[in-house]
Amino acid sequence: MVNRRWQSVRTVHGVDFSGASDAGRKIWIASGVAAGSGLRVETCRRAEALPDSDRQRDRCVDGFVRSFSARYASPQAFREACRAAAGGAELKRVTDVESRTPFSPYNLRLYRQAYFGTRDLLAPQVREGAVSVLPMQRPEPGRPRLIEVCPASTLRRLGCRGPYKGRGTTRRQAREAILARLEEESLTPLAPELRREAVRDVEGDVLDSVVAALAAFRALGDPAVLHPPPSEACAQEGYVHV
Repeated sequence: MVNRRWQSVRTVHGVDFSGASDAGRKIWIASGVAAGSGLRVETCRRAEALPDSDRQRDRCVDGFVRSFSARYASPQAFREACRAAAGGAELKRVTDVESRTPFSPYNLRLYRQAYFGTRDLLAPQVREGAVSVLPMQRPEPGRPRLIEVCPASTLRRLGCRGPYKGRGTTRRQAREAILARLEEESLTPLAPELRREAVRDVEGDVLDSVVAALAAFRALGDPAVLHPPPSEACAQEGYVHV
């Protein structure tokens, strides 16, 4: 019997984003469909494999959306402006604290990802009305819904705390254990070829995209996600679903 909670969720894409110069190699997209009350991930692709895409960041992100005039001239300008506004501190959003994300959006390890994700991916879609960005916007019938997730926070919630990125038998076994844990939740077992790819990827990007897809699937099955958030901070800053 199909759980009504997931009846409106048909197709889910989990994007493990990157702001690296070779983002086409680092960005992975896991695509799946609702299968009963679970998610069946059918493909995992690098962004460079998309039509009209490339390994270089500018061409790769343009495969998703058209570029637009930025408010900040560079990722460095974005980070410097954030630090100046915070008096040199590295602040987290309310949702970063609640969802226990590892870093502030303008942390040294994350600011490029935040900058290019906002400038080249999020903003153009908002301007063109291509998606409903929750919780800042109300969901519109027939329009794809875009939410923020954090694979690291999702894995922590599921009790997967050990390192899994890197070479060696221990890290490989950790990736296998994570897949097994995801299957205990709502993930339909991956096809053998996809499973091998997720376990083989020493950088963990394939696995992160699967985690992102599952987190999005579970969040979008929650009716509370489709309504305005109770917190004014979340309405302005966004919310990380884990």
